[in-house]
Amino acid sequence: IFWWSRTRFPLKKLLVSVLKTNGMKNILAAENGQKWFLLFCNHSPSVVLADWDMVSMSAMELTQKIRHDSQSPNRKTPVVLIASGIAARTHITETRDAGVTAFVLKPFSANDLVECITHVINDAREFINCPAYFGPSRRRKTKSVYTGPFRRTTD
Repeated sequence: IFWWSRTRFPLKKLLVSVLKTNGMKNILAAENGQKWFLLFCNHSPSVVLADWDMVSMSAMELTQKIRHDSQSPNRKTPVVLIASGIAARTHITETRDAGVTAFVLKPFSANDLVECITHVINDAREFINCPAYFGPSRRRKTKSVYTGPFRRTTD
């Protein structure tokens, strides 16, 4: 199940078309953040597509709700944030710290979106659970010459 949560019709229609053309099914949407979270809890989607400009709940609040709310059916659901380059540059640290899995920056191609979704599904990152953060590991590369302390079970 793939999810889109934005009210701007032309973009939503285009994204749904792109996702369906690439074999993705059960695409669900909600017109505001509260309804979205209720649908999320009832359907537990495989991936969440969230736009920075969502109605009644920011993408950051949505991600935090997925990661920390006791009603969340899967705290590890990948969250792909779609944002303009300006919003991403301004808020990238905050959204990363909220637990966003990946970013797709506007303007983007259909191939960029499908590639990102495929990547977060097929190459899922380890999740970190500590008092200050719950979300995907920020490590993307392993450094064979690292000499510091190893703190994870996968090190």
